[in-house]
Amino acid sequence: MTERFHSFAFLSVGYVPPTFFSTPYTQLNALTKAVLGYENFGYWDFLSSDRANQILLDYLESFFDLAFTKDAVKTIIDWAPLGAMEAFLTNDTRIPTGDYITPEELAIQIEFFRQNGFAAANNWLKVLTTSIEADDNKGIPEESAIIQKPVFLGAASRDYVIIAPTFIQSTLAFTNNTLTIHEYDSIHWIMLEARDQLNSDLLQWIEGLTL
Repeated sequence: MTERFHSFAFLSVGYVPPTFFSTPYTQLNALTKAVLGYENFGYWDFLSSDRANQILLDYLESFFDLAFTKDAVKTIIDWAPLGAMEAFLTNDTRIPTGDYITPEELAIQIEFFRQNGFAAANNWLKVLTTSIEADDNKGIPEESAIIQKPVFLGAASRDYVIIAPTFIQSTLAFTNNTLTIHEYDSIHWIMLEARDQLNSDLLQWIEGLTL
């Protein structure tokens, strides 16, 4: 499959091999809580549930306050752990958003999901919290898990859900070509908070590729 691509760029979420998804979701939560003190993927449980779509629609402003929070530490408390996001939303909690997203940009996001809902987007989390991904990955040759093309990784140093060192290490381990890593003083949304630097770094990387 990778032969169809010339190169790969990852933002915040680096590359992980198919074997990552062979760890059952409940076990993944236990492992991350033991290491971090909280389940950084605990929010998958709520977002993959059948009730999530309606709750998200009922508390849209609250959800987007949290998604684009000014204080990244809030993601450790109210986004990531098991049950935290649902409690935050159903309490109709409001917190300041970061200045990296304008009111106009935020309004576009809110209106899009108000019109279209979250059910389709949340199907991805249903795949990750069940065995669908692991089953689908069975039979992938071990050598196919290694990226043989140039890779750009933009990691976010203040992302407490997608932990930068973890994904840097994984990308390093499974890339067998030129790897360019930039770490940004940013929360998860690098393309918003560090947009100018990211655009510059991406352009320099693209221009250096032999296309």
